[in-house]
Amino acid sequence: DFTLNHIQFPGKSLTIRAAEGAEVHVSTFTFNTITGSDGASLTLENLIFDGMTGSAEDNEKVNVVGFTNVTIDGCTVIDRLLTPSNTTDTPGTITIRNCTLINENITKDRYAVTTCNTNLIFEGNFIDGYARGVNLQGKGTGYGSIVATANIIQNTSTEDEGAIQVADGLDGVSVMISSNIITDCKAAIAVHDGIDGTPASIEVTENHIT
Repeated sequence: DFTLNHIQFPGKSLTIRAAEGAEVHVSTFTFNTITGSDGASLTLENLIFDGMTGSAEDNEKVNVVGFTNVTIDGCTVIDRLLTPSNTTDTPGTITIRNCTLINENITKDRYAVTTCNTNLIFEGNFIDGYARGVNLQGKGTGYGSIVATANIIQNTSTEDEGAIQVADGLDGVSVMISSNIITDCKAAIAVHDGIDGTPASIEVTENHIT
């Protein structure tokens, strides 16, 4: 196990990964906010985010801000929300791939994942039991892309919000939502009615919804 508490990372590239065959558990309270610098990149691989160690509301979040580029690959998130966002002025990419998010105890009406960047890739993830699925937001740069593909999302409970939603900062952005499996969700795919700007395209294809 290890902890990080409101770290200000001064460098340009940070990778935190579990060694092959190891289980690395991260207490979300102490990993609450990692803040990078403009142009910096962060990679998190094969980590397990679980266990609440305090009472603050933000304990529910695996919160990453300030990095221009973020890759989260093969991580497991239990009873927590994943919220990586590029808060810098530099366009970048956030990739969330092959992650598992399972909720049993969060009762608030929250998305399992909320993420914002010029380019977003949400691929091959499994989400189960949250009020809402994933909220994908652009940066309002007038260009970019959002791709949500090959995910499994099930058992969301909010009727008017999608298991997959795109919202905000979409002017000039190309959106592709494809080959996802959405099961037992109150709503499947949504474009937020308050989006700003006009997307370059929105393509929704070959999703399996039951």
